[in-house]
Amino acid sequence: MRPIEMMANIYRHSTVTLVYDAGLQSYSYDDQIPMATFVLRFFTCKWMHRLWTLYECVLAQNIVVAFREALVPIKDIFVRAMRNLMYPVANHVWDDLIILTTYGRSNNLAMGALQRLLLSRKCSNPDDEPFVTAPLLGIAPGAITASSHEERMVKFWSCVGKVSSGTMFSTCNRLETMGFGWAPKSLAGNQQDVRMAPGKSTAEVTPLGLRHEGLLFKFKSPVHFDGEIALLCDSLDDHFFLMTRDSADHEKLKSLNQYDAIVALNNPRFSITTGVILQLTAEAPVPRYSYSLRVASMGFPEANERLRRHAIMCRSEEKEIVIA
Repeated sequence: MRPIEMMANIYRHSTVTLVYDAGLQSYSYDDQIPMATFVLRFFTCKWMHRLWTLYECVLAQNIVVAFREALVPIKDIFVRAMRNLMYPVANHVWDDLIILTTYGRSNNLAMGALQRLLLSRKCSNPDDEPFVTAPLLGIAPGAITASSHEERMVKFWSCVGKVSSGTMFSTCNRLETMGFGWAPKSLAGNQQDVRMAPGKSTAEVTPLGLRHEGLLFKFKSPVHFDGEIALLCDSLDDHFFLMTRDSADHEKLKSLNQYDAIVALNNPRFSITTGVILQLTAEAPVPRYSYSLRVASMGFPEANERLRRHAIMCRSEEKEIVIA
């Protein structure tokens, strides 16, 4: 693990880091080239898609990119892109450019920012992922040594300590270890929905599960839901909601027997939001992450007595909850 830590320090303290990419070296850094074309070339080059080059990308203080006839500081590329980008290209690359030129240069890379950079990166050996990413978050690779990828990722998330509360609402492949059912199995090359904003991390990783303070809808009695849609009624104020399953979790949904509550990312009274079904068992008193769904407000329909007879009764409350 020592060579990996040394590599991180080498890039962090380098005077200049020169990027040699065969694809970029075949292109000219010409002001006459349309900006959309230039950005497409830059963000599809191999240097931007290899996991191991993330050290150069994030830790180096002065990155210079080699084109066919010029050596160009990456900061100049950023300035040129921001001056010329137009919709729809800007929507796809803006966040990446901000992270490349701001988060990395400040040596204060947040978990959400790192996840964003990992989306398009892949590694020939998936088991290398936790070792490569750990030093970028200030974690010693030696702290996450284990025999299997599952165990290494459990140690990785434990060392991370805090993540964005949106992480548990992602529709991605997750770990199977009890207490880490909320945690993504991988971040590199993960094109699924992983909700980790670059902002503040407020959810705490614990051995029992992810500790999060949010809006909980507790059902009056355990419910089995195997359809496309269900009607909920909050007994707190007779507010009605529509609950729809996430299609990606259909097979998992059919395997469940009963569930006990929903925890929501945002208050569905104001917008359509993502929720997570929670399942309680005698063997595991901590709510177990089951699958994701969508929750939308229906307001206060006039025919509420008739609707109440067909609704799943629940009661909402803001509270701290640990999700395994």
